[in-house]
Amino acid sequence: MLFNHVRVPKSAMLSRYAEVSDETGALTRRGHPAVVYGSLTFVRGQIIMHARLVLARVVTVAVRYCAVRRQFQDRDSPPRTSPGSSSPMTNSSSQDEMQVLDYPTVQIRVLPLLATTFALHYTGEYMYELYHRSRQTIEAGDFGPLAELHSASSGLKSLCTMLAADGIETCRRAMGGHGFGGGSGLVGLNAE
Repeated sequence: MLFNHVRVPKSAMLSRYAEVSDETGALTRRGHPAVVYGSLTFVRGQIIMHARLVLARVVTVAVRYCAVRRQFQDRDSPPRTSPGSSSPMTNSSSQDEMQVLDYPTVQIRVLPLLATTFALHYTGEYMYELYHRSRQTIEAGDFGPLAELHSASSGLKSLCTMLAADGIETCRRAMGGHGFGGGSGLVGLNAE
């Protein structure tokens, strides 16, 4: 907003860490200069938790899809016999196809992402706890934990969003062509 010829009363200036002098109009800052970044660290904590939610939705879709989708027959399974006969069935369509989730290459890609989702959840919870503890300490006048809060929130935001974005792509590929279609919902989540 831009105001012209408007005087803001001093009581409305949210002057917890800075103040404007009545006599000189000079700005005086109190406390640690980086304390204004407190709300940024809170938003970073929210981004970490949001990355966890997005990855959880994607992994849920991929695991469910790969558990339901069946494809190809297990070449190592013994041939099925027809009821009352000892000869193998010749109709290959009657043999059970494997769940896509049973393929080791799919498990290696998708199941670690399930564990990553839990790791991101507890990381986000820790970040919130660190934020609230640090804010209490800062409110008491000790700005010591501010550096840790800033560095942890910055690094974790980058790491967690990267893990979520990479996880979305891995799940899309694990689902084959269905992962790239609009019906999977992964395309929208990838943009998010």
